[in-house]
Amino acid sequence: MYPAIGMHLIPNQDVLSMIVSYLSTWDALRLSETCRGILCIARNQALSSVTLGANRPFDPTGTDNPHEGQLFCLDVLADVPGRLHRVRRLEVHTSIWRYSPAPQREYVFMSEYSPACSRTLLTFNTSCLTTLRLNDLASTNVLDSMMMAASPLQKLTIAGDDQILYDKYDHIFHAVSNMCSPNLRTLEIQHMLDQSFRGSPFLSVHRVVLDECSVHTPIGIYSLFPNVRDLILLHTYFEAAEEGNWSDLNYFHGSTHNWICLHMRCSVSRLELENTLSLYKVSRRPFDCSTPAEVLQVLQYASPKSLYLCIDTNFDLGEQFWKRFVTSLPRLQCLELALDYVALDLETPESEWLGDFMPWTMNMFFLFCRHCKSSTSTSPSLYTGRTTKHHAIPFTALQASEVSFRAYLRNTKYLSIAIDSDFRIRRQGERS
Repeated sequence: MYPAIGMHLIPNQDVLSMIVSYLSTWDALRLSETCRGILCIARNQALSSVTLGANRPFDPTGTDNPHEGQLFCLDVLADVPGRLHRVRRLEVHTSIWRYSPAPQREYVFMSEYSPACSRTLLTFNTSCLTTLRLNDLASTNVLDSMMMAASPLQKLTIAGDDQILYDKYDHIFHAVSNMCSPNLRTLEIQHMLDQSFRGSPFLSVHRVVLDECSVHTPIGIYSLFPNVRDLILLHTYFEAAEEGNWSDLNYFHGSTHNWICLHMRCSVSRLELENTLSLYKVSRRPFDCSTPAEVLQVLQYASPKSLYLCIDTNFDLGEQFWKRFVTSLPRLQCLELALDYVALDLETPESEWLGDFMPWTMNMFFLFCRHCKSSTSTSPSLYTGRTTKHHAIPFTALQASEVSFRAYLRNTKYLSIAIDSDFRIRRQGERS
């Protein structure tokens, strides 16, 4: 009935991503063998996004055959002149690792497969590639051979592992810097344990993400990324502090420990502190909790226009803290507070914590707004809650009885409240 439909079928990115990434290895291979029409179209039209991985569910017994994932990755990369010559986005996740059947149940490096994957990647045409992720390939010669190509790469993600030797990192940064300059804008580094960051400066990089990295000294961050505008430090730890600075930043996400170790003295438009403000540190990890003194020290230099902060409401920080808090934020236009009111005792009955939480919260809101109203020309909006799950409270709910209010929040763990300068509480997104 529709004789021409097969000649004009164009597989979209979602379909190819499902074939490559989410199906088990042999299912994907069988699908490739039976759907020759799709493969022909893919060769003619080329792919814009390719994701390579193990493609099999995790097997806790350790009996998974690693050869299947290896063969599939090599099979997909084999037809470089056909399917992949216009690829804009390439992600290689776990193609050269396998799960060891040994009792220790650890991941081991399959060195016998890395040359094959490397040789295949080296034939890859990088003239159109704009996004690249290399996982567990950072220690191979892939970057060495790609560094001479005139690549328009704009975003690069490198995921390392503690089994990569420290002396490999300098080589990696040098190769990436030579390969990507001057087009690279975003560099993300994951799971790297490094003594120091050294290499040629990434002059074109404006956004840096360090995810679960351990850095011996932060001076390398300044020297490698002199023109950074967005700095995101996710559970990243600095072993020592070092003097250095940028003139200003558009965005900073990290802990107070990160800020203090970097000796930062620059202003920030958007500041997100990932650790909880508490009267004492409940954990030894520096990215878990911060003291009021540490937060005030950061705010004094950052002076953000937009601030995200998580507060442990098990403690009353006091009026003096909020006075200093407000005076440290002369440019503030938006404040987001995540109220962690069950940080220490998850078994507290709802009726008990609501009785303490409600007066504390409202007193803090009005105190903050009163100081903002007297110290700034434009009073900021105040939000509480996490960005992943907002629950706005209408003004009528606050005027209702405690029973009604508790019923309104029966399934609510995080709150989102916006207060105008005249103390009118409105729903999030609703215009005043």
